[in-house]
Amino acid sequence: MNLPRLFTLLPLTLTVGLLAPPSGAEEPQSYYAGGTQPWPEGLREQLDEHADILSLGINIDWLGRTRIDPELYVEAIVRTAEAVKEERLPGAVVHVDRLDGTMLPIAVGYFITDPWKRPLERTTRYSLHDLTGPAVTVPLVFQTIGSNKLSYGTTAGELLEELGDTGLGGVTVLELLQHRSGLPAQWPHDVEFEDRSGLLRTLSEWRQPPATLMRAKPSALNYTVLGMMLEEATGETLRRQAVELFGDQVRQGEDDPVVALAAADRHRHSIAPGRYSSRLRRMVWAEPEEPVAELLSPHAGHWGLIASADAVSGLVARSLVAGAIFEGWARRTSVPIEGEDTLRMGPGVMSGRFGRDSFGWDSPHGSSVWVLPSERAYIIFLSNADHPHGLDPEAEDPRDVILPLLAEALGWQKEEPASGRAP
Repeated sequence: MNLPRLFTLLPLTLTVGLLAPPSGAEEPQSYYAGGTQPWPEGLREQLDEHADILSLGINIDWLGRTRIDPELYVEAIVRTAEAVKEERLPGAVVHVDRLDGTMLPIAVGYFITDPWKRPLERTTRYSLHDLTGPAVTVPLVFQTIGSNKLSYGTTAGELLEELGDTGLGGVTVLELLQHRSGLPAQWPHDVEFEDRSGLLRTLSEWRQPPATLMRAKPSALNYTVLGMMLEEATGETLRRQAVELFGDQVRQGEDDPVVALAAADRHRHSIAPGRYSSRLRRMVWAEPEEPVAELLSPHAGHWGLIASADAVSGLVARSLVAGAIFEGWARRTSVPIEGEDTLRMGPGVMSGRFGRDSFGWDSPHGSSVWVLPSERAYIIFLSNADHPHGLDPEAEDPRDVILPLLAEALGWQKEEPASGRAP
């Protein structure tokens, strides 16, 4: 099944802009907001307060044409800037648009803060961790099913001989997509293996009894198993399959890849770094640190996607939307997510964050991608919550405030409780 090209990134030329000042240069005193239409009162002043950490990306004319509420949009950007200044985020690149829109990403803050601060640009690339699964592995699964090399009922044991008759060997492609395999959410640090066969043997030991699998338990390891199954079913590496599916969006070994499934040393200067690693004795910089990704890179189904917000928007349109993930059959097969009241797990991605039909993924590492089909719109939030001080388990995730504001700016109607009951 060849996914149709529903969306083409529009070439945009910037003639004016607010650029991050070089070291020692005078910081800007006001934010340049483009457009010929008058701005709602007070919005410019809000942006001016954070002009020193905002890139060009807000144009009132574009907001109007794309039908994005300027007040809610600016509030979300201001909340992002406040999170940066409160050191809850090093920075973020935010891209909100419709499939027929013309909005640019806007960068807020820094992509490195230690030992010096380097401002983000809208083109800065991030290592997107487990977003690799929904954006790359899931559409590859759909494509392989369409070519009759895989089915939703294919079991892991049919393709991965190390699993054989083990509990995990009986898990189907659909159960892996729905995250009902019983695999743990996080890889235990004290569990070691030497090779791919050792990894598969270890994975098979964590199969939970079927009675516990009525609810989804999100785990990037489900994408790992799907990736290995794809390689066995097609006879090609996951990386090569991604290149073939996405064409010039994903490249291998070129001087300036837009999207990559692994990063060469010479490219790391343009990629936002991750957390400090005691094992590496430095920051993790677009490279696998956890054992599974390190073993399988650059062919890990759950890790490796490195991309800018512009590139992710292209992947969103061509994979999540074009893959028709949330047609009727997909909604019927969605299952509740363990510990969640509103979120459900559809085939490969979460649903329900912004209404029943919305779908996407929130990475625990700080980035999110959500699609709002009824609005023909999407939200991309790229950040790295692990850098530089690590996650504070007691602190509120800034995305819990920022993402709903962006969704409302696109037209999502947030349900408000009335008399103690939801309408």
